[in-house]
Amino acid sequence: MANISLENQVAIVTGAGKGLGRVYALALAVRGAKIVVNNRRHSDEDKSSADATVDAIRAAGGEAVANYDSVEDSKAGDNLVAQAMDQFGRIDIVIPNAGVARYGALHDVGEDIFRECMEINYFGALRLAGAALPHMRASKYGRIVMCISTGGLFPCASVGAYGASKAAVVSFMKALAQEEAPNGIGVNGIAPYASTAMLGTLPLLTAEQGNLIKPEAVAPVLVWLASPACKKAGEIIITGGGAFKAAAGPTQGKTKFVGAPGEAPTVEEVDAVADDLLRMEEPEPGGDVLKALVDFVRDIEKKRAC
Repeated sequence: MANISLENQVAIVTGAGKGLGRVYALALAVRGAKIVVNNRRHSDEDKSSADATVDAIRAAGGEAVANYDSVEDSKAGDNLVAQAMDQFGRIDIVIPNAGVARYGALHDVGEDIFRECMEINYFGALRLAGAALPHMRASKYGRIVMCISTGGLFPCASVGAYGASKAAVVSFMKALAQEEAPNGIGVNGIAPYASTAMLGTLPLLTAEQGNLIKPEAVAPVLVWLASPACKKAGEIIITGGGAFKAAAGPTQGKTKFVGAPGEAPTVEEVDAVADDLLRMEEPEPGGDVLKALVDFVRDIEKKRAC
């Protein structure tokens, strides 16, 4: 099985100062990619989280630069791509990971919360992809991995603002995948389950269950989707803790596993069985996002107990 390399490729990862974004940036760099690490500055930080991720990449022998734009800024996408071109001379991979989760019913939170989620989660992704596309089209190659969420696939009460913004990303991803596949640009979506600060705002899982879906277990799937090995377009894969579900609209397939449940598979292990992972088998409605998450983690627990 050949190792999957991203040597000499350049990636932009937004929201990469912490959580899944940081894990994604580090995993791409380990495979040889040069990274533009984006995370907006926070007033209470002595040092930007983006700088910390850059330091970690460089300490491991990789190349990276920091960017501090807020993705909701209308010029952030242009700025990020310009920095990648100025620093590294090309752009191959775009990971619009930066996101915000806001919860509450419409009558409680009002329209402004919906606008905030759309600006960051949807328009932030759209602007970055739009800025990168001319360069990818010129080189006849690119990989865009949209960071979606089961919140955009399986709606439920009080998740309207976040879910609507992520559902918009799903629709945009599907359309963009069809538009750009003839140009050698693969566009797909990843819906991660991971024990991050964002998930911590929803106390649905025990500490032991949270340990089964560590962010590091999502990274191999992200790297595969961002690599030349992935020839897919318009696919959505739900993943966490070595478990996987194919997804299409409000429907998901049965849970499948690669490697030990609760652990991270390798990128090569994902590549070897990718066609099977993306094959919808035993489709069923996802229900609501909270139930879908709990059921997913219980599937991992059952597999570990076998």
